[in-house]
Amino acid sequence: MTSCRHGATSNKRRGVLLRSFIGISHDGGDAMIDDATFIEYMDRVNALRESNMVTAGLWNGYRNGLRRLRFGEGFGTEAQHVLRMTIPLDDPDPSRGEYGRGYRAGYSGEDPACLAGQDA
Repeated sequence: MTSCRHGATSNKRRGVLLRSFIGISHDGGDAMIDDATFIEYMDRVNALRESNMVTAGLWNGYRNGLRRLRFGEGFGTEAQHVLRMTIPLDDPDPSRGEYGRGYRAGYSGEDPACLAGQDA
């Protein structure tokens, strides 16, 4: 069963906890999530999108955040990463706010089932 706790732990802290839990370290070049988990989470979020359980903005953000987690600096620039991490939930453009939420969830390694508010 997936635990989806929002608000109690920051996205950055959740990412650190996840990487610690699954035993992956990051020293600038190493992957921060293993291939199997990366593929599983991409498949899950794609299935959620196909069933219209998540918005396009949330889906795109999650996928890009997960890619940044997996490939590190090989995916996007540091400036892009900082910008995406700081998009507020209450952005005047709701789809942009959803993108930011999805990006932070993907980058923290959150199970995509949490995006739809249900367990996978």
